[in-house]
Amino acid sequence: MQEAQIGESGRTRLRGPGDGAATVTDRARRGPFGKTFLYEQIGLGNLKARKAGRATIILDDDWESFLKSLPLVGEAA
Repeated sequence: MQEAQIGESGRTRLRGPGDGAATVTDRARRGPFGKTFLYEQIGLGNLKARKAGRATIILDDDWESFLKSLPLVGEAA
């Protein structure tokens, strides 16, 4: 279920499971990575992202692909 939140701009935005995308800031809040690491990965081409105005958006499918591309524990990088 999505919930409505009012952002700093005063606009109402839908947030919650099923929205299909999240900003870098939202991904960092949810963890396990910080904003700096995520922007580095975007810059290296390891994580796909899109721009919507000033916001950098990561689609859920791209996020899942990035996580799956990380090496398993015990494997060489």
